[in-house]
Amino acid sequence: MATKVVSEGNKQGSASVSYILGFDAPESSNKALVGGKGANLGKLTQARFPVPPGFNITTAAYNEFVTATGLWQKLSQVLSDANYDDADDLEARTTKIRDLFAETTIPSAISEAIAKQYTRLGNEVYVAVRSSGTAEDLAEASFAGLHDTYLDIRGRDALIDAVRDCWASLWTSRATAYRHRNGFSHAEAQLAVVIQCMVSSSVSGVMFTGNPITTATDEIMINASWGLGESVVSGIVTPDTFVLKAGDDLHVRDRVLGQKEVTIRRDPLKSLGTITEPTPDAEQAKYTLSDKQAIELSRLGLRVQEYYDGFPQDIEWGYEDGGFQLLQSRPITGVEFSWDADCEDWQVYADGDDTTWTRSLADENWTGAISPLMYSWRGEAFSNGRSGAVELWGFKDMQGLRMLKFRKSTIYFNCELERKTIEHTIPTAFRQGLLGYLPASWREEVAATPFSWLSYAKLYARIEILRPALYKAFKDLTEIWFPRFETEGRGIPREDLPNLTDSALKRYVNKLIVIEDEYIVDVYSWYIIQARDVLTFLRVMLHHWYDPEDATAFQAVLSGTPRRSETMKQNHMLWELSHMIRVSEALSATFAKHRDGDFFAACKDTEDGRKFLEYYKLFVERYGQRGMPDRDIYFTRRCEDPSIDYLALEAMLKTAESADPEVKEIETNRKREEVVDKVIAKIQRGLFGTFKAELFKLVLDWAVNFVISRDDERHYLDLSTLSIRWGFMEVGRRLVERGIFETIDDVWFLSRLELYALLDSGSPMKPLTRAKVTARRRDFERMLEGKVDQPPYLVNYKGADLDDLEDVSDGVVKGIGTAVGSVTARARVVKQFKDVGKVQQGDVLVVNSTDPGWTPVFHIISGLVLETGGILAHGSCLAREYGLPSVQIARAMQLIPDGALVTVNGDRGTVTILEEEDDKNEGQAKANRTE
Repeated sequence: MATKVVSEGNKQGSASVSYILGFDAPESSNKALVGGKGANLGKLTQARFPVPPGFNITTAAYNEFVTATGLWQKLSQVLSDANYDDADDLEARTTKIRDLFAETTIPSAISEAIAKQYTRLGNEVYVAVRSSGTAEDLAEASFAGLHDTYLDIRGRDALIDAVRDCWASLWTSRATAYRHRNGFSHAEAQLAVVIQCMVSSSVSGVMFTGNPITTATDEIMINASWGLGESVVSGIVTPDTFVLKAGDDLHVRDRVLGQKEVTIRRDPLKSLGTITEPTPDAEQAKYTLSDKQAIELSRLGLRVQEYYDGFPQDIEWGYEDGGFQLLQSRPITGVEFSWDADCEDWQVYADGDDTTWTRSLADENWTGAISPLMYSWRGEAFSNGRSGAVELWGFKDMQGLRMLKFRKSTIYFNCELERKTIEHTIPTAFRQGLLGYLPASWREEVAATPFSWLSYAKLYARIEILRPALYKAFKDLTEIWFPRFETEGRGIPREDLPNLTDSALKRYVNKLIVIEDEYIVDVYSWYIIQARDVLTFLRVMLHHWYDPEDATAFQAVLSGTPRRSETMKQNHMLWELSHMIRVSEALSATFAKHRDGDFFAACKDTEDGRKFLEYYKLFVERYGQRGMPDRDIYFTRRCEDPSIDYLALEAMLKTAESADPEVKEIETNRKREEVVDKVIAKIQRGLFGTFKAELFKLVLDWAVNFVISRDDERHYLDLSTLSIRWGFMEVGRRLVERGIFETIDDVWFLSRLELYALLDSGSPMKPLTRAKVTARRRDFERMLEGKVDQPPYLVNYKGADLDDLEDVSDGVVKGIGTAVGSVTARARVVKQFKDVGKVQQGDVLVVNSTDPGWTPVFHIISGLVLETGGILAHGSCLAREYGLPSVQIARAMQLIPDGALVTVNGDRGTVTILEEEDDKNEGQAKANRTE
């Protein structure tokens, strides 16, 4: 291997060329010749970045040195029987090897070539002598810091000695052990050396063009200290730290004063070398860079990053005579970047410094793992809805605030925007119970903030005049929006999509997205303001006019519905399909013999099977856009994969005959009507009872209709979402066909604009784009599989926990009751939908959130614990429909052990852990329900 490199070098011409390459030589970007550090300096020099002049001593020189002198045979013999698990033995052997280097004279052809090139830099100038390994900065291993650097070297003889010492540092015990441990052959280990004019820096340090702490790629981190940068690189000082926000308004976001305990500078008493001195107190107390200088340096770093195809860079720099010099640049390794900021390419408003972001509100409205593609258009629609609403409301201090932030397949909501919404739109008397999306430390202050009834009245006037909503919204939904989703939202047949040109395909998908965007803008105030206020008013009426001690009344009057929602209709059809299998020997046998999609194919062979398929076809025609475990377009729908329904039917069939959902609905509605009659009767007996009772009925009717409409919305909205999914999948299919994507599934991990740019270019995927897809897929799958627990809050992209953990006292975990009743059963913690099969008859399901795909499990569980969503969450609504006690507890999956015997009390909003170990011999769960 060594002689191979030498022969390649000799092809270039004279010996001096094979051994020496100036930074400006075209060959100096060849990593095999000049190593990672040398190649980067060559590229930066040729790109005209401010790099101190210098040259590379190539790997050909190193190979010639160790082969021509017989040194390679000697050191190979020393290591031939080395015990890499014996640190003392390895240290002794590598010390011997370095002694051999020191004793060996560098061949004159090499030393003369080095000396000649050195004189071209000036008259005995001070230089840095740096090792440059050919395996440096690999993605799978970084050799940074393993090999030696010598600063302020001056004179021919000192330079030659430093070069030999650099070569010898390839054989320190740590470098030798590192190669062995990471599978790198010693025979292939090669070292070039960088010779570079010294920058006598007044300030030096390291700059990361992506923040390695937070992994934010729109943040730059600078570490700086006085003197030469070795103090920062070697970690012997606490440097100043500057964090800058990249973008159109590049600025310093944060700064931390470091102690800068020592300063490394040129030794004034010697002709070479450096000294390390204590930093004077006055210098320790000052920042090394002004904000203006930090911004100037950052702009330089961003130019370097752009030159390196957009990959975040680790840059060593120095500041001398009023200007910055680049001493090194290499890709940042060992940091899990995902370029989340690039998924925000549609954002209009700036990401304000020190903004506090909460996950909770987003969890309620957008559950589960979130793909970059869906966020890039649905997030824009939500933000447009909020922006339009804020403008309609007329509160100036809310305008210009960004609503959402994307972080590693999770969505966060701006706490300041939520705070101002509460202060401006909720009277102080009604704020308790509506502050849960804010950090605990904010709630007391927000609860007491003065409220303007005049502004509130103007708000409602503007909504009703400019965008009629309170009652007209119901008519608009049924007469305008739901029909529009049924027609325009369904789009064109999927098989016609390949006939569209690329431009026509983009216009088609964008048109579908616009429908959803316009819908969200239209109904936003209705959902966010008016529905909230009506439900709050209903709760207040029950408290003041009915019974202040009855905490279950609000849930009870909203349990069950006078008319069936589309979800309830879907659930009933699915139950009927399971019943058809249960009562047919032929279908039961077919179901047992054939799994997943094979079952549906095998149904064609029997009369009962054909009847089943006929009804199933009708079911899919109505509800084929649903069945997915969560909301993202990443997830397959039942019309695409019938195995989704096989698993649902399997869950329903593995238990004893379940009751017809219609029977449960009738019973739940009967109980609701009894409670409503009881409430009305008591209200009528009070002061102004008749008027209050009529008002209560009016408000309750609106609230119930809202709950049903909210459920129906998902059915209709999913029609357009499925069409959008198919449109993007067609984009993915074309990119696979053109050899740009590896798989259609790559499509979910780019933003809409990134995806369109790739389609328009027709060029192979750039390394940065491939890195984005890989990193974002990693983050998405971690969220999907429940392997990460994203922080509840973000501040400057860093995770923060601004609330106290839930109180677990005497085994009682406190939360919020979302459906009345009580049950004692085994808890089944399910982190992802594919594991739902472990839920047994009578279990309590403990889950982050549910979506329509989870519906079948509600036929067999006895209770529900959700982490997010509140009383209007999908799971909470289903629990009330099925008469199951339900509680919401943040971090429930962490606080409740899987298999524990628990009591879920929806009346009190508690879960009591009775036993932590699952008793395998225990029979069916005890159902101690309280009405």
